[in-house]
Amino acid sequence: MRAARLLLLLLAAVVPAAGAQEVCTTSAALVWKNLPFAVQRDSFVVEYDDTPNAQGIDGHTALAARSVTAYAGLAVITRFNTANRIDAYNSGLYAATTPVAYTAGQRYHFRVTVRVPTHRYTVTVTPPGGVSALLADNFRFRLGQDTVAALGYWTVYASTAASHTVCNWKLTALAAPPPSTSVTFTPQPLDFGTVDVGRSSPILSSTLTNTGAGPLNTCIGVTLPAGCQARSSMTGSSSFQYYSDNCTSLAPGASCVLQYVFVPSAGGTVTGSNVIQTTGGPFPLTFVGVGTDTAPSQPPPPGAVVATTVTIQPVEVGLVVTETQQLYGVISRSDGSADPLPGSVALAWLTWASSDPTVATVNAVGLVTARKPGTATITATNAESVAPVVGTARIVVTPQVFVSAAGFSVATLPSHPRSTFPAIPLGTGAYRVAILGAAGDTVAWFRGVVRVPGPQ
Repeated sequence: MRAARLLLLLLAAVVPAAGAQEVCTTSAALVWKNLPFAVQRDSFVVEYDDTPNAQGIDGHTALAARSVTAYAGLAVITRFNTANRIDAYNSGLYAATTPVAYTAGQRYHFRVTVRVPTHRYTVTVTPPGGVSALLADNFRFRLGQDTVAALGYWTVYASTAASHTVCNWKLTALAAPPPSTSVTFTPQPLDFGTVDVGRSSPILSSTLTNTGAGPLNTCIGVTLPAGCQARSSMTGSSSFQYYSDNCTSLAPGASCVLQYVFVPSAGGTVTGSNVIQTTGGPFPLTFVGVGTDTAPSQPPPPGAVVATTVTIQPVEVGLVVTETQQLYGVISRSDGSADPLPGSVALAWLTWASSDPTVATVNAVGLVTARKPGTATITATNAESVAPVVGTARIVVTPQVFVSAAGFSVATLPSHPRSTFPAIPLGTGAYRVAILGAAGDTVAWFRGVVRVPGPQ
């Protein structure tokens, strides 16, 4: 009777249910059965159903770099051991994160997640009708196999006459993890020293280097949109501002230069940072500066040279959403001098502001960015005198419009025989022009001086 029952258990382990198609391999005593699979060099998952055909067996299911004839060649091992428990090999010995007992004739489902580059693996095992148990949590490959670059064989072996049967062996390659990302700043930190309240410091620079293994696309903002491996944001005191941030794409080992200014809004020592957040962690460039309030409280003495006017160049600008425009400030003084010279950026003597930052923003050195359609006034204030001197510029922002009809192109339009039409000025020296198609629809925008109502 006992022999008949054992025979039924063996048949249940290897004979599939009606209509099912299984591929099974049964161990034989002291015989190494090696089966090749597609070579794996990154992370992958192996799943299989393993049935012990008796109690107290010593049956192994393993992964290896090559065909083996000894235990030393196995890298990843799960085992039905002679104490009627399931375990796995961890570096130099068998162990189990969660003890799992086995019963002859019962089919156990194994899921093995393998990470070849780190030579680690994790195993879960599910008994029939039961709950998955964590058998091996981040176990190491067997010693001697913990430097292999790839795995390409699975092996079934038993050191006892009693066997085990492996069915439904399946491999799934996992997407390779993104390369590690890290950056360094040089120099670090940036010390702006002492700066008068309301004025801008000289520009300080730091070199950002991609020290990670993959390319780095840096995005400024709160979240990481698609394609960005890093987020750049300013934290701490708002007195520290970007002057130039052109580090949008860096190959491994490549560098770029970031520039900053310090415009203290109050006296005292302040700190801040520019944080580059990557998958490798936050990498901050720290800032420190001291604001001092040295504005004169009394009128200047007779004959003193003082600022008389501030002129912004250009005085009126037309932009489309997302465009930028550098404004320049010229301070005229009572002795007839102009400081700085026209065409240079006034840093240490002007404070820039926008009447409507939702339409157009301006940074500490006069760089305007169009945000949404509308009109904004940009001011540049010189606070050297008791009564501040202010210059203004008008910014007109229009929507971004793309080509929407055939028949015209910006490149060929100027040669159109009927292309002489009245200009629509939006500001001194800057125009935003609509090109209309035959049906009166807008075909494109370009910077010029004509409005084209379509073919005549």
